[in-house]
Amino acid sequence: MQECDIEPDAITFVAVLSACSYAGLDDEGLQIFELMESKYKIQPSTEHYCCVADMLDFMENPNWEKLLPRTCLN
Repeated sequence: MQECDIEPDAITFVAVLSACSYAGLDDEGLQIFELMESKYKIQPSTEHYCCVADMLDFMENPNWEKLLPRTCLN
């Protein structure tokens, strides 16, 4: 997509984050999650945060709550 100057949208990021989670590419997925907002100015949705929660396998990672907005914890 970058080579063709195509800007990803929110749905693209859900697909990429899901793929990272499935493939166990946690570090890469978190980098992409950060770029989503900082570079592409896409506000994360519940679907994006669910992908991040899956990536962090939140029962094994003590820092997962710090990445999720308060609304996702209710």
